[in-house]
Amino acid sequence: MGGGMSIEMWRAEDDDALFRSELQQQVFDEFEWEATLDVADVGVSVDDHVVTLSGAVRSYPDKLKAERAAKRVRGVQAVRNGLAVVPPACDQRSDREIARAAGQVLDANVLVPRDAVRATVGGGWVHLVGEVSLDAERRAAVAVVARLLGVKGVADEITVKPTPAPGDLKASLATALQRYLDAKEAVGLHALLLGGAEPELAKTDFVQRPATLSTGTGMGTKSSQPRNVSQYKLKCPACTSVLSFEEGCVKCHSCGFSQC
Repeated sequence: MGGGMSIEMWRAEDDDALFRSELQQQVFDEFEWEATLDVADVGVSVDDHVVTLSGAVRSYPDKLKAERAAKRVRGVQAVRNGLAVVPPACDQRSDREIARAAGQVLDANVLVPRDAVRATVGGGWVHLVGEVSLDAERRAAVAVVARLLGVKGVADEITVKPTPAPGDLKASLATALQRYLDAKEAVGLHALLLGGAEPELAKTDFVQRPATLSTGTGMGTKSSQPRNVSQYKLKCPACTSVLSFEEGCVKCHSCGFSQC
């Protein structure tokens, strides 16, 4: 046999080229779903299942949109985002202007703790540093500066340091759970809160239903049950006396039982 390429190798190369071409087109098709994304200067190359984005876009949010769109394509395992951000002349801003705007939007955002995050700018890149207690606060800080005019990138160096949980958290949860179970067992509290859950109320031994109201219509008799749970007579689980509703609680004046 000679040292040339076999038919199987030729076919494998053809299949690989076809796969790359199809995946590249699928990425461009996915770009179409981003209504505000201008990809006139965007290039897409495929190596195995890795997509590389090259060229330029008009804003940093556009750079992120292009990356997200490429990641949505089935078969793409990784994306290398090499897009450059080149704002149009009308959106150009100096580093000082960007830094001033970043400070203002960080102070004005309710999701970012005041004075927790600081921004410095160099070459259009915003560098965020600071410490927050929630990842949602970190993400909010990154998102709000990423949308500023003239921003070419965001370097996120914010540290998330969760607030320590109280030492007796386990005991507090256990107490709260027990309180709920006690209330539910005592008077069927879940049925009371639903108000009109008559089938559930009827199942408890501690409920005495009120009299049925009937109205004659000439076509038969129609029954109407009151929807207000305060009209149901609940019996005390301790002494079986009738409970009364007072200030959002059920109370027994015979034995002193009370449940809110």
